[in-house]
Amino acid sequence: MNIRGELIGINTAIFSRTGGYQGIGFAVPSNMVKVVMDQLIKAGKVTRGWIGITIQELTPELAQQFSLKYSEGVLVSDIYRGSPAQRAGIMRGDVILEYNGKKIQDVGLFRNAVAQSAIGSQVQIRIMRRDKEMAVSVTIAELPADAADRRPESAQGANAAKMSLPACALWI
Repeated sequence: MNIRGELIGINTAIFSRTGGYQGIGFAVPSNMVKVVMDQLIKAGKVTRGWIGITIQELTPELAQQFSLKYSEGVLVSDIYRGSPAQRAGIMRGDVILEYNGKKIQDVGLFRNAVAQSAIGSQVQIRIMRRDKEMAVSVTIAELPADAADRRPESAQGANAAKMSLPACALWI
């Protein structure tokens, strides 16, 4: 709760040296809890949006490697074959700048925006590819149950093999 008595998060864990209630608390933000609660009430299950890419932070070093003038957005490090992102034309090495008109400044913000998107909805994504900005429309799919077991395969074949991108474990 904040100082005005408004719910801002739900405690999920406490790190404590003594095992008691004193320590560092970890909470899920209340706006995320509301989305989950609404889905459970309406459908009896929680669904997450998915576009089928792995992403990573766009560091100043990576921005320099890709000859970008700035280091805003997130870097697409791989694409799942047959995914909504591949069908929309997103490619490995693209930098995602905006999601439905909102600037993307970090991986967490983008991941949560995609996850909370309604299944089947169309979203607009603004990307930077080789110094050219472009907009693509992507249809949100449901996160597959076996997504954690899948490995992204580069959907661009020979072109992807030419790029040297660090590995990334954040898939959305």
